[in-house]
Amino acid sequence: MIHLLYIYSVEFLIYFKTLVLLIVLSACGFVIIRRICSELRLQILLPASVILGISLYIFLLNLTAYIFKGPPGFYIALAIEVLLAYFIKRKIKPKEVIIPQGQEKRFWIISLILWSAFLLYISATGPAISGDFLNHTTLASLFARGDFPIHSPFQPDRLSSYHVGGPQLLGAFKSITKAPYNLLFVVFSFVTLLSISQILQWLLCVPKRIFSWILLLLIPAVALISFGNFMFVLPYQFDFPHIQEGLIKWVSKLPALTDSFEPFGSSTSLNSLILFFHRMLSLSIFASILPLALFPNKSKKLLLSGVLIILLSTLALSDETVFIVGTPAIAFSLLFTLFEKNIKQWLLFCFIFVVIVIIQGGLISEVIFKSETSVAKVLIFPDDEKGSLVRFQRYRSFRLEQQSSKLFPDKQEYYPLRWLHPGILWQLAVLIITTGIFTLISRKRSTDKSAVFLIWIFCISAVLSFIAYHIIVPRGMYHINGNRFLALAYHFSGIALIILLILGWVQYKASHHLSKILSLGCKFLLLLILSVSIIPSLVVIFPREKYNWLEIPRASPKAELVWMENNLAVNNRTVAFMEKFPTSGPILDMVKEVGIFTPAWYDKPESQGFEVSPPYLDLFFTLNPQILKILKVEYIMTNKQYRSTLSQNRLADLNNTKYFQPVYNDADKDVIISKVLPQYLKDGENYQGTFYDLDMKLPSRGSFFIESPDQGIVQGVWRVAFLTLQKRDYEIYYSLSRVWFYNFIINVDMKFNGETADKYNYLVLGPDTDPASICHCQTKLFWSQIGGYVKVWKVI
Repeated sequence: MIHLLYIYSVEFLIYFKTLVLLIVLSACGFVIIRRICSELRLQILLPASVILGISLYIFLLNLTAYIFKGPPGFYIALAIEVLLAYFIKRKIKPKEVIIPQGQEKRFWIISLILWSAFLLYISATGPAISGDFLNHTTLASLFARGDFPIHSPFQPDRLSSYHVGGPQLLGAFKSITKAPYNLLFVVFSFVTLLSISQILQWLLCVPKRIFSWILLLLIPAVALISFGNFMFVLPYQFDFPHIQEGLIKWVSKLPALTDSFEPFGSSTSLNSLILFFHRMLSLSIFASILPLALFPNKSKKLLLSGVLIILLSTLALSDETVFIVGTPAIAFSLLFTLFEKNIKQWLLFCFIFVVIVIIQGGLISEVIFKSETSVAKVLIFPDDEKGSLVRFQRYRSFRLEQQSSKLFPDKQEYYPLRWLHPGILWQLAVLIITTGIFTLISRKRSTDKSAVFLIWIFCISAVLSFIAYHIIVPRGMYHINGNRFLALAYHFSGIALIILLILGWVQYKASHHLSKILSLGCKFLLLLILSVSIIPSLVVIFPREKYNWLEIPRASPKAELVWMENNLAVNNRTVAFMEKFPTSGPILDMVKEVGIFTPAWYDKPESQGFEVSPPYLDLFFTLNPQILKILKVEYIMTNKQYRSTLSQNRLADLNNTKYFQPVYNDADKDVIISKVLPQYLKDGENYQGTFYDLDMKLPSRGSFFIESPDQGIVQGVWRVAFLTLQKRDYEIYYSLSRVWFYNFIINVDMKFNGETADKYNYLVLGPDTDPASICHCQTKLFWSQIGGYVKVWKVI
């Protein structure tokens, strides 16, 4: 009972500290924003202040980390933000905040409750942990232990500059509150999504009528549910739809944005957005800038300029994709709203901002100063590759296919309608034309230009996203990752179009009296387009999985990981072997829970994440000193299960205190952490049969056939063998039905010469596969993997 009460008290303290820290940051943001924004409606100030407080904290975390690394820097950054807010509060007297009254107040509260309940439920019951989640948490753990600039945990000689703002925030919050990452993910997913919904819902000024406020709900609905998707339906063969699994399941399978192009690496639904913490954070920062750009307090131009520079700099740290396409649109609007066409002041603002972004660190700094060490390689407006590279590197033709309109196939499930997605070119064309017309009309009729600038911000961002989609192309097989720009083009253009529809309807209704028939016709048409665009995207996220990421796990941390965190520095290079067959689990758990360098890749090729790699696989089977020395491994962690797989000689080496010095033993003598001693690196035996040996033996040219992972080679080993061949300029033949490659960026050119050929120089086969079953040729064994999972045969 006492133990249970202790657990409850610890959990309560974690929730309490997380909430208090978030409130403190939000309060700082509120103090600042109400003094620099001329729009004083509470509906806008509250969500914008939350994101401003968080963004300022990220900026200060990144700044102070150059001097104060780890937890001391987290508290110093927090103290600076609190003192800054206190100083501004004392020096600048704000105007009164406008609190909604009457019907507007009731509608605001009800809509806020509904959005809050919906988004909290979606965030807390989101999909299982993703690769992006693991990437953020591993970097956050390194940052929390004082690693700055943050290195790649798996290639410690390289920096990890991709989306560093989110990990810095997570690392600081975890260090201060002791909250688990799953809880922090829910908190920030909910906060960012709710802030986006509220800012977009209330940013437009419309007549104070219930119907106008209901129309405003469409903006966050398009932004967070349909993601800018507009689907059209045409009357088709009259027949009832084929519904087998119930109405909800049928609606969820209707076409949506996800079905219109390859969504790899893109946010095309709310389910996919909550997997990308950096995208949620960056979109919320972008949204929080909007009220400052549209309604600046020009009497506080200096302070406002500083805050905008901080927000844009934090956007650059958090998500370079949104920064690239959103910043020019924001800067363009500021020329007219804040700086009132004062070119000199605007250029000075842009110059200071650009300098800070370049020197603050992150991917922008990495690309400018150290482009050769960056994992993310890009090509500028490339054409398709030729020869063996064309299968996986169709840069231009792939993009032309993805951006096109799509008439969905004739399916009985879609009857009695035929579904059409217009494609990005039509959507942008309609947007540009209607934006131009609206701008011309507004010049004559309205003195408030905020709506015009709002539409132009989204319009310019959408156009730049489309241009960037073709110009800034990731190199290699993961060039499809560039579809994130296409997704943003849909996202921003869709938001702009729904704003235009709402403004057009409100303004036309105010100046014209529509007949009931025409009014009903317009409403029906609008309802039809929005319903077929939004409802399938909403229904597809239900039913939810039975996760509850708000719950704090009660499992005790592993004793060996606690010891490691308390006794090893973040840069002590450590690897873990805790299974009978190598997987990524022990390595990822160690990095996420401890925050420590885990060299699992050679220096080349550059890699963004970790799955079983060539050096890790070799070390697992051999513990060869040659590879330990190359990777500069200092400590290894093993358990009985792993040690039972070692040969007698290697086990004797591991128990030899001249070779390995035990620094940790658990009570059961199961888990042992050993320090690798110089004597072992000098005198230890290097076993044959490693991929390192294979790489040294392989010729510079040749044609290879590699058996599919579902036929004879274990998947994890197949991936390593496949990568070893792809690093060379070979002719490579394999089946496309199973290509189990790494699901993160690795800078290798993916070659494919066909599934079969008449002749090969080498065959890469499973241990039980007869070479004669592949080709009618004479062969001899060229190399055999020490674990017995793959063999290379030479054709003679």
